[in-house]
Formats: sequence, structure tokens, C-alpha cells
Amino acid sequence: IRDLREAVQTFESGVIRSRLAFFSGDRQRVAESLNIPRRTLDHKCQKLERR
Repeated sequence: IRDLREAVQTFESGVIRSRLAFFSGDRQRVAESLNIPRRTLDHKCQKLERR
């Protein structure tokens, strides 16, 4: 981890991947469990797919 931004992205991706596995890929339930809008989750997932 080189900086704070990378640390946050690493943590966030781990949480999102874990929730996606727990909810069998149901993004609506993942977004609700994280208390974020579905659109925000979709945007974050797109970023994860690019990495």
C-alpha cells in the first residue's frame, strides 16, 4: 500500500467482494447492507472490474 487512497480502495474492494459473495451477487441487497445507493455500488463494482 503506497498511500491512503490505495489503502481505502483495497479495504473497500474487500468489503464489497465479501458482501457480493455473501449475498450471491445480489447488488441491491449488497447496497442496502452497506447503506449506499445501488448506483454508487454499481460504480464501485465497475472500478473493481477495471483493476
